[in-house]
Amino acid sequence: MPRYWCGGSPFMTHMLNVYTLLVPDNELYYIRHINRVIDATDDPELARRIRNFCRQEAQHGTGHKAFWDVLDAQGVRYRRFIGFVGWFNYRLLEPLIPRRMHLANIACIEHINAYLGNFYLERDLLRDAEARVRLLFNWHFAEEIEHKCVAHDAFVAAGGNYLLRMLGVVLVVPLFYLINTVGTFYLLAQDGELLRRRTWRDIGRFLFRDGALMHALRNLAVYCKPDFDPTQIDDFALARDFFATLPQSGDGAPAPITPV
Repeated sequence: MPRYWCGGSPFMTHMLNVYTLLVPDNELYYIRHINRVIDATDDPELARRIRNFCRQEAQHGTGHKAFWDVLDAQGVRYRRFIGFVGWFNYRLLEPLIPRRMHLANIACIEHINAYLGNFYLERDLLRDAEARVRLLFNWHFAEEIEHKCVAHDAFVAAGGNYLLRMLGVVLVVPLFYLINTVGTFYLLAQDGELLRRRTWRDIGRFLFRDGALMHALRNLAVYCKPDFDPTQIDDFALARDFFATLPQSGDGAPAPITPV
């Protein structure tokens, strides 16, 4: 595995390495809190979708954690970083937050994950990445789009309202981008790449030429509308197109994929 597996770019590689490091604990956080809605809802269809959501999230965590072996083999030092993030997010903050607020947080994070999936798949940003890692991320991004409605619907079913949803934005968005940025800079600094011209060229290209900044701002603005619903952003075709590239089921038919 090349050290800079995403097109030879230290910035793109380490930004996605940090995403990989954060996924397993994030997914366990989702499962801990969204599972509570299953027992509280009288909607069997929503309960079914939540169970499928939790299965997918558990698989994401397992898939990304397996990639840590590659980082270990490359000598990447990351355990202090994820140890601090885990302590801060899940031992310090999580017990202080009201139960309904956790569902608002999860709905917001899932919206971010879905628009990141949209961004990477639509622009094919991983086309130059090493094939195995490209498959890992594109699979994850496609499933984030596929199940993007579940966390929002669970939040609404549990009595979530607009005020709570906006409080989730205030808490989640700065923390999400701060942790990812600090982690990326931490890994770049380890390699002596943080202050190099090519790193800041790649940061500028990602934010402005590729459009990551405006894409995020547009999607966050949509999320802040009082009548927001995830289906208003109809990008399920991106997930279906990716799933169509995967191996078929044993009878020769495409493996069944039902958006949730």
